[in-house]
Amino acid sequence: MREAVQAETASQSGTPIATSIDGATAVVFCEFGLWPPHPRGPFCLSRPAGVPVHGWEQMQQGGRNREPMSPEILPAYEETNTDE
Repeated sequence: MREAVQAETASQSGTPIATSIDGATAVVFCEFGLWPPHPRGPFCLSRPAGVPVHGWEQMQQGGRNREPMSPEILPAYEETNTDE
């Protein structure tokens, strides 16, 4: 079903669109036969479960996850002396 939704969306918009975890969750709920407004509660409950999993994945990569951006693209910090 996910592939059919992606294909239809791409044919209407002219641009392929990737499915996020939210889209995959919506497909699962549709496959269970739930009407779109009904799975809002289970959908909201499923999101926090990903937080510890994401933390575990980051720990498996090694190193330290410090910034949301790569240090190579951050602006250089120039210390200024304010005691003068």
